[in-house]
Amino acid sequence: GQDSAFVLYVDHQGHPAPLALNYHATASRKLASSVDRHPPATITEVDSAYCPQCLSFHDATTAANLGYCPKATCRLCPLCQSVAAVAVEDATCFYKCGRCDWNSKTCFLQTFVSTSDDGNVSLEEVEKASNELASQWKERTEQRNQAAEEHYKSMLTAMQQLAKEQVKGLRSSSHQYFPTVLTNKRSLDGPDAWSV
Repeated sequence: GQDSAFVLYVDHQGHPAPLALNYHATASRKLASSVDRHPPATITEVDSAYCPQCLSFHDATTAANLGYCPKATCRLCPLCQSVAAVAVEDATCFYKCGRCDWNSKTCFLQTFVSTSDDGNVSLEEVEKASNELASQWKERTEQRNQAAEEHYKSMLTAMQQLAKEQVKGLRSSSHQYFPTVLTNKRSLDGPDAWSV
């Protein structure tokens, strides 16, 4: 047998690793390694995201705010979460899932395209129809979520009011704090009600 010598470098967490698995962090000026040990010497941070359907890159802020690709052709099937492609049949443009055969015509999410004399549809027409489908999708989603948004806002307003009342109660040290809900119930005191 031939004796081999290995040179291992110790990172800032005390993990020995070969030079090929070590990195010099410019900001901290420390040696870090990508070996899988606890505690980890490095962490992975996402600074951009891409759409797996169209392979477009988006910055992390856009991806986090939207949660989906903003392009009209990038939609997921609402039933199986597979990719829903834009399809054109009989001068009708709609979303269609290739996995479970769902299509957006069932929920009247469709638009019509004009065809040429030979029955073909131009790429510009498909793009225009795709954008129209995307705006219909967005409008329907906003309509569907409107009641939930209003309920959330009313709950938020109620919680803010409760917090203001609590701050008012804490500021006045001369009397004990009772929220409006409790003071309203206290006004119902009587022979058949509770009292404190």
